[in-house]
Amino acid sequence: MWGRRGRPGLIAEVKKASPSKGVIQPDFDPVRIAQAYERGGAACLSVLTDEKFFQGSFQNLTLIRAAGVRCPLLCKEFIVEAYQGSKQGSKQGSKQGSKALPTRAWAHTRGGLTAAPPPGASIGKHTSSDDAHSKVKARGIVMVGESGIFTPEDVAFVKQAGCGAILVGESIVKQGDIEAGVKALLA
Repeated sequence: MWGRRGRPGLIAEVKKASPSKGVIQPDFDPVRIAQAYERGGAACLSVLTDEKFFQGSFQNLTLIRAAGVRCPLLCKEFIVEAYQGSKQGSKQGSKQGSKALPTRAWAHTRGGLTAAPPPGASIGKHTSSDDAHSKVKARGIVMVGESGIFTPEDVAFVKQAGCGAILVGESIVKQGDIEAGVKALLA
């Protein structure tokens, strides 16, 4: 999932709030944000649908797609009960409701990478070093660097660690000019 100029592909988060920071984008317009991400060069959008902690909505997915955003959309929901997977699937339409939904797993410590991670593994920026790359490369998995990515130097760090993609939310979504923020991060 390589992006421009050999940089990891950007998975940009469309989110209004986070549990630790509260509201991070008070002027939240999911369509405006998604369009700015796409114009800036994001490879994919991760749309927070969790209402309780992120003030998201499944409707945001529909609004973004209806507005003509073409890059792939990921539904980011926190599954704690099996029925939630079925609920999310049904939101995609009747044809999608019966399909198994892919999930991602996170490892935020090097110890979390001792066993080969599952497909869709995501790792924190400071977990990205050592032998993580060899563990996932052997399985053909795209490693995603996430958390704490604010500068082009951070992007270079996770690329060096073997990440083929980065997941970035807060550092861009809170900026006044989101498109310019994406371009600066990927510079």
